[in-house]
Amino acid sequence: MTSISHVTRHNDIPIRIPSQPTQKAEELERVQEHVREKIVLDKLMLEKYYERLNQFNIYNKQKEMISIQTRTGQLIDIEVK
Repeated sequence: MTSISHVTRHNDIPIRIPSQPTQKAEELERVQEHVREKIVLDKLMLEKYYERLNQFNIYNKQKEMISIQTRTGQLIDIEVK
């Protein structure tokens, strides 16, 4: 009988459910949200980067055309004189 009462004593001890699974889940959710935000930020930065490259490309083409026109004008002026 002592063994039975001993067993019942162990069954009377309240079981604590660890809060770690909820903490881990919250931590995982926080990390995933951070990753999502980082992905969105990276996409926006890439869009701005390519937009800026396009602006530089247009600027360089304009400068090249102006340079060609001035060189042509110089040659024409030299030939006319």
